[in-house]
Amino acid sequence: MKAILLLVLALISLPSHAAKILSLNVFDQLQGEWEPGFREKRMKALGRWIIRERPDVVVLQEARARAATDAESSDVEGFRKLYPHSFYVHEMTGKDGASYGYWLGSRKKPDATYVDGFSFPGGVERKVQGALWRRFAGGQCLGILHLHLSYQTSEVRVKEAEWVQKWIVGKSMECGRWIVTGDFNADDDTAEIRHLQETG
Repeated sequence: MKAILLLVLALISLPSHAAKILSLNVFDQLQGEWEPGFREKRMKALGRWIIRERPDVVVLQEARARAATDAESSDVEGFRKLYPHSFYVHEMTGKDGASYGYWLGSRKKPDATYVDGFSFPGGVERKVQGALWRRFAGGQCLGILHLHLSYQTSEVRVKEAEWVQKWIVGKSMECGRWIVTGDFNADDDTAEIRHLQETG
């Protein structure tokens, strides 16, 4: 059974500081209906955790916004003020009519942000979101690529992982240290995860 990466708190060893990065898929429409107000309760609980733990960067997959043109996710209202540098990227419209996509929030202003995407036969069209800090902590650069691999098949996810590898290599002159985070829709020991790990 495929494991969905729900929560990653990455601690990256950098001189004099460890970067705390939270990645979470906040989708709530999978496998049946949820009780009314479930998402709001869950986002409030997440907000309390974020306020207490204060990660440096928060990335959310399937974050909700009221409209595709919104610059912010409505999911982050409880902790948005902690992340003065944030942006939302629309990916799809849900059955509830809301926009769903990616949200990235950072306490430190990134030097560059990225929105890109991929689509392969047998999968769904996906977007990726990224940010780069030339001097994140300890004076070292850090790039984050935030994504959600397709749920359909491992073969599709391998193609997506190969795309990610090429994307990272293409950005390696800007920064040699990248974190790929998100919902990979895959178990640890699968071809797509091995491809991502080979990226370095």
